[in-house]
Amino acid sequence: ANSTAFIQINADVNIAKTVSVGDSVSPSAIGSVTVTAGQDVTYHLTASNSGGNTAHNVVVTDNLPANFSLDNTSFLLNGVS
Repeated sequence: ANSTAFIQINADVNIAKTVSVGDSVSPSAIGSVTVTAGQDVTYHLTASNSGGNTAHNVVVTDNLPANFSLDNTSFLLNGVS
């Protein structure tokens, strides 16, 4: 007799976030660094998939803290503006 087994392999998407202000880099949220009004703050988000399957239709949303504004001229995706 023959039998069939189905194995489901899922995607496992992870997000790592760092924030830098000048020479200060923190691997966590903005609350761990001091920012003076007018200073540039850089967020770096890295998405990875450690699962055994392709992740489809992934959406990443990262809201800015209150009183921050986005400089659209400095936005990069995979190193491209």
